[in-house]
Amino acid sequence: MADISLGTQKPWFSVGKVDSVERARWRLAQSGETRYWNGAQSALGEQSRILAEKIAALVLAEQAVPDLGRRDGLKVEVGIGPLGVGVLHFLNTTGPLVGLDPLPAIRFPDHLPRPMTALIQACWEKYAHLQARGEEIPILSGSAAVVASYNVLDHVQDPPAVLREIYRILEPGGYFLLSCDTVSLASLLKFHVYSRRRDKETLAVICHPFRFWTPRLEELVRRTGFSILWAQQPPWKWLAATVGHAFRILLVAQKPASKPAEVPRGHHAA
Repeated sequence: MADISLGTQKPWFSVGKVDSVERARWRLAQSGETRYWNGAQSALGEQSRILAEKIAALVLAEQAVPDLGRRDGLKVEVGIGPLGVGVLHFLNTTGPLVGLDPLPAIRFPDHLPRPMTALIQACWEKYAHLQARGEEIPILSGSAAVVASYNVLDHVQDPPAVLREIYRILEPGGYFLLSCDTVSLASLLKFHVYSRRRDKETLAVICHPFRFWTPRLEELVRRTGFSILWAQQPPWKWLAATVGHAFRILLVAQKPASKPAEVPRGHHAA
């Protein structure tokens, strides 16, 4: 097979020093995503796994932050995927849903069992597909009540820019549901020393310009301006972050309801 150049693969050791990959690297990741979805749309097992994961993630998030399911208004899913089935489809609130993805939508597969196709059809009827990048979301500032991003942030070109855009479009007090694969320091070392070179033609490598370490990902969310209300963490968090296996973190964050009051120069906050 032809040699595949991965460019600079970002380990995400330091939030302050790592921000994005080159556009060519991101395009390579998108070509891998296209290959994945072309195969996934005809695979019953993969479709079932995708649906089950997203439903389970929403159930956990709503149990932890009940108000998430009570917030009406515009919902936006960043990285909804070409199939068009998002986490927010299963949120029992009113308001329009916009699904954002850089890849074009694909028609739901009609050869799957009827309950599956009926569920996907219902999701299609509940959302508007917007083909755009998460770094440049064409939605008005402060207009979304809830934004979700499930298994997306390690696939993009510029994670901090995506988070800034999500923060921008959220209304004050709006919720952000984030899920993303994270790895331990030991896994990062293994990836950069071994997997990235030996398995460079696999989708697991091609589709992921970034590898996130859990504490750094949480720090990035906070630096964007969010308050993390709840996060699902592996047991023995710091041990897992050092030598554990990959873990898909799930968290609910919130944009502050208002800006902190400015303290006049020469005065101190009480």
